[in-house]
Amino acid sequence: MIYDVLDKASGEKKFEYTADAPVAWSGLGFDLYDHVPRTEVPAVQSTKFNGRRLLTKLEFRSLFPEAAIKAIDRFEVQFEQASFLTDSQKDDIRTSFKNYREAGDVNLDDPRWVPGLGLYVMLGMMTQEEVTEVLNG
Repeated sequence: MIYDVLDKASGEKKFEYTADAPVAWSGLGFDLYDHVPRTEVPAVQSTKFNGRRLLTKLEFRSLFPEAAIKAIDRFEVQFEQASFLTDSQKDDIRTSFKNYREAGDVNLDDPRWVPGLGLYVMLGMMTQEEVTEVLNG
């Protein structure tokens, strides 16, 4: 199911993701955002890896725009010093990076990737459309 994440105050769409059930993560929790399931069926799109959803980590990285890869790599080594992040957010970020390092491969259908990708959108490293393209493979 595809969920649109809408700001409760403004109604503005902030993010979209695919999961079996709504997923709340740091910065896009249910208290401030509605996670609304879509009813329409998306058109089938061609993908870089012919629909394969289980990718190597290098294949996964190749789905990201080059500017996003550089921004994410820079963020990974600098986020601990970021005063705008709470300790809880830093814990979530550490966990996300560790999950990626420990993974043998990346399943694009695994909802554990969604919070990290959502963070990149919130921080302006990627657009929602770029994240959607990554998750589509």
